[in-house]
Amino acid sequence: MLTLGRNFLGYKTNNNTTVGFDNSTNTDGLTSNLQKITLSNAIFDYIYADRNSTKDCSTLPEWDETTVLSTHFENTCEASNLEFDTHDLDLLRIKRREHGTFEWITIFEKSINSTDDYAFIAYDNLNCASKYYDYALIPVISGIEQNYIVIEQIYSEFDGIFLIGSDAMFGTMLNIEKNFERINTTSIIETLNSKCPYVSSNGISNYDTGNISALWINYTNDNFDLNNARKYRTNLMDFLNNKKPKILKTFDGKAWIVQVTDNISESQGEHWEAPTTTFSWTQIGNAESYEDLNDNGLITREE
Repeated sequence: MLTLGRNFLGYKTNNNTTVGFDNSTNTDGLTSNLQKITLSNAIFDYIYADRNSTKDCSTLPEWDETTVLSTHFENTCEASNLEFDTHDLDLLRIKRREHGTFEWITIFEKSINSTDDYAFIAYDNLNCASKYYDYALIPVISGIEQNYIVIEQIYSEFDGIFLIGSDAMFGTMLNIEKNFERINTTSIIETLNSKCPYVSSNGISNYDTGNISALWINYTNDNFDLNNARKYRTNLMDFLNNKKPKILKTFDGKAWIVQVTDNISESQGEHWEAPTTTFSWTQIGNAESYEDLNDNGLITREE
C-alpha cells in the first residue's frame, strides 16, 4: 500500500537496508530501477511489473514481496497493493511519544475493512501543552505491529484549560482559578514512652486533587458564542456530572486523568450572564500512560 510515499510491504532505508515484511529480500515497492512506464497507441487491460523474473505469469500473479506494481485499470490508475493489504490489514494505529523519549503510546486506532477505510482524520485531544511530540502511523496485521512510519514532529500549545471525555470536550480561557495538592496519606501515632510521635504510611498512594473555577463560553471561529453560552454551560454541567473519567489539561503543561467529585456549583460573577462554574476533581490516572488511558476508555477506536 502506498501511504505518505511509503510502502508497507517493504522499502529501503538510507543505509540501503530493507525493512518490511521480509528483511531477507531486497524488495522495494518504489524501486529505484523503475522510474516510469509509458503506455500508448493500444488498449491495455492490465499491467504487472515484478522484480522476480522467474515468476510464473501464465496467470495473473498475486501481489507479494517482489511485486513492483499491478493494476487492472478499473476506473483508476492505482497500481499499489491497496486491495491486497485491505484483506490482511486489521487496523491502522497512530502512536505518539514526547520528542527525545522512547516510549510510544497509542492514541487512535482505525479498523480497516475496505479501501474506503484508509481515508480518515485523527485528532489528538490528549496532548499536553508546551511539548514536542513525534507521531507515527503503524499498520497492524494479524495482531502484529509492522514498521513504524514516523509522520511528523509537532509542538503542542494551547491557551486556557480543557476537559476531554470519551464523547465530548469543553474548554475555556476566561477567569480561570485553579489549584491542586498532592495527597500524602499518613497517620500520626503518639505513644506514652516517646516525646515525639511516629508517622506511619501504610500505602503507596500518590495522586493529586484540586479545584477549578472559571467562566465557560464556547469559543469557535475566533469568537465567543455568547448567544449559546447558557446552553454550553448546561451541557458542561451534565458533562461534569456524567460519572465518567476525563482528561483535565492546562495551558502550563499539566494534565491528569480525573473524576469529578463533590457538588458542581455555579455562582454569579460581575454580570449575571457571566457566572462562574466551580468543581472539585481527584486524579485517577496518568494522562500520559497508555494503560491508564485505555482502562478509562479514553483511546479513540473507529470501527
